[in-house]
Amino acid sequence: MSDATFVYPTDQVVGALPEGRDLDELRSALRDAGVADEAVSVHRGGDGDLAPRADDGEGVKETVVRAAQKVLGDEAERMRVLEDRLGEGATIVCVQLAADEDDDDAREREKAELGQVLRSHGADDVAFYGKYQIEQLDSSAT
Repeated sequence: MSDATFVYPTDQVVGALPEGRDLDELRSALRDAGVADEAVSVHRGGDGDLAPRADDGEGVKETVVRAAQKVLGDEAERMRVLEDRLGEGATIVCVQLAADEDDDDAREREKAELGQVLRSHGADDVAFYGKYQIEQLDSSAT
């Protein structure tokens, strides 16, 4: 699990762990749920630029879509929420989905399970960040 620079968390379930919550317990719970350490990134205040931007692996189409989302969608607002949470001392935890992109049922189950693990260990503002949408994963999503 890394403390990497923060970029738009494509295909990841993201939650904000308030200051004082036990990150080690959350990491352990994610491992118990079968999440590989490499699939988790942890971001603390001052770790990097939170502006929405394309990952190096994205093509021209995804970069254009990402720019349009920044202007027209709620992506910029969600990134501001995460930035504000970092400023409050929260830790942002991002978990990459393992399920195949073509297996919608498995992805839905995985999103729900990861959301539940994050919430049950104190994370809030839990959401799935897809390529073309952000889906809030509140307790009714499980």
